[in-house]
Amino acid sequence: MDSLSRIPVEVRQVILELIPNLRDLQAAILASRSLYLAYDTSRRLIRQRVFRFQILRDYLPANNEAAIFTRAHRQIETLEKKNSKNDDGIILRESLWPLLISTICRSEERKRLLEILVNWSLDYAKAYRASSSSREDAARYIEAQVMQLFFSAESSRTTTTRNFYAHEGRRVIVSWVRTTMTSAVQHQHYEYAAVLYGQICDGWGNNIICHQTMAGLLTVPLSLCSIIDGHSLVAKRFRGTIISKSWSLFWRSRSTSRHAGDMLCYHCLDGAKSLLAATGLTHVGTEETLSSIEKIWNEMSPRSPAASFWADLVVESHHRLQETNRLGGVLKVWNRLREVIPSDPTQFETVDLDWARKLILELRKLEKRGKTQEVQSLEFHASVLALLSPGSPAYYAFARNLADSYVRNGDVKSALTLRQQIWQDLQPTSRIYVSWARELAVLYRRNGREEEAMQLTTGMKETGRGGNVNIAV
Repeated sequence: MDSLSRIPVEVRQVILELIPNLRDLQAAILASRSLYLAYDTSRRLIRQRVFRFQILRDYLPANNEAAIFTRAHRQIETLEKKNSKNDDGIILRESLWPLLISTICRSEERKRLLEILVNWSLDYAKAYRASSSSREDAARYIEAQVMQLFFSAESSRTTTTRNFYAHEGRRVIVSWVRTTMTSAVQHQHYEYAAVLYGQICDGWGNNIICHQTMAGLLTVPLSLCSIIDGHSLVAKRFRGTIISKSWSLFWRSRSTSRHAGDMLCYHCLDGAKSLLAATGLTHVGTEETLSSIEKIWNEMSPRSPAASFWADLVVESHHRLQETNRLGGVLKVWNRLREVIPSDPTQFETVDLDWARKLILELRKLEKRGKTQEVQSLEFHASVLALLSPGSPAYYAFARNLADSYVRNGDVKSALTLRQQIWQDLQPTSRIYVSWARELAVLYRRNGREEEAMQLTTGMKETGRGGNVNIAV
């Protein structure tokens, strides 16, 4: 007979709670039926207390706060892999979750603990949803706790903590948002996901969110739209909500002082482009979005640094929202530049020429596909060359590219004419004088004018760089 059976069950449970680790606990209940029966009536509490003692016994408050939860996380994952059917993932996390929440609020290891919190909360909520009873409410409660920690009132934070959540923790926070939203969508909990995302966008104060964090959040709708299955009214309403909330977050950030004037940093620009792609996929508020972007851009000086960022959004909005090529947007930017004479001649070469190159590239793409346009790439290229100041490096570069384009299109005669015109005006001391003459000689030969080609190359050898070669154009 088991001598422990004479001991009250409450005492046997206390004995089990004092065992130093889960392995010894398992050995004890397998060795004694009396201990097993006591364990079976209070399994959750006993396992939690043994696990908590096992993890905390080597705890050094001065320097080991993050290590304790990392160690616990690894052990829980190991137990879950050994037996995925039991609820150890829930039971053991419950024992340390309150301690993790309280520790992260006061610890100096905030960055590391935040990463641990994100991993814990994601696995904790996943374990609840995967349990036999599918405890969705408990999973949402965990997510609400994390939300409260991320987006608590500004007045409750110190400056150091506020800066941490705004900058250092942005990557893990956005990761948590993306994974949590993805899980809700995969379970088709669209109404909950819409409320959750709305709270995220509304709860993030303007003076807390940074450019990188906002840009990360703006990429979430596109990833969600790509996994939404079905065209139910609830799913469509959800897509509309996250698109609307994301644009509200983007426009709200514009009113803060984080961007000088109307500047957009590259982070915000990339985030907005991703949001435009999601808007185009869902067809939600496309006209309003396009109108808002163009209105802001039209209020700016077209060659200002801020306008260059917004001009990229104009092009992207035409491409994504109107489901057309990028030509319409680029052409709109070019026409706007033509309406305003640059105050500084160098602005034309630094700003206008960049958009001219983009426009030429888009025209060439369409021409390769066999699509005809009102404006041809070569015709436009020649019109831009006429706007440049003869003799400038940009003028020669554009002329060389135009001549090469003529040749690629089989129009050697036009290339020859252009090369001749430019070369006749070149000074022998020019850096490009010799190279231009060589290219001109090549075109003479391709056009069957071997004598003139020989005359040109012979003249170059005789005169070196000392004088021009007299050839009729």
